[in-house]
Amino acid sequence: MPDRSETWDGGYIRRNKRGRAIYIIHQQINGVRYEVSTRAQSETAAHAQLKLFQANPGAYDPTGTERGCDLLDDELIKHFLAYSKAKQNSGQVAG
Repeated sequence: MPDRSETWDGGYIRRNKRGRAIYIIHQQINGVRYEVSTRAQSETAAHAQLKLFQANPGAYDPTGTERGCDLLDDELIKHFLAYSKAKQNSGQVAG
């Protein structure tokens, strides 16, 4: 279990082998608990990462690249929505 004795606005601070502070986001949003390293070593940088995290927690990546879902593209989404609409209107029940 990580030492959480040092805290900041977004969670807690842990120390690496060299004794440097690493800021960890530890929050619960909409029933989902997140515990992710910001990789930031200063409070200013950690707050910038916290803003990015709060904008889209599920896609947060401290490297700055936005993660998305590789499985769904626009065409597949359109097909699924059309299929779902047709199933709903037909009265068929899945199962």
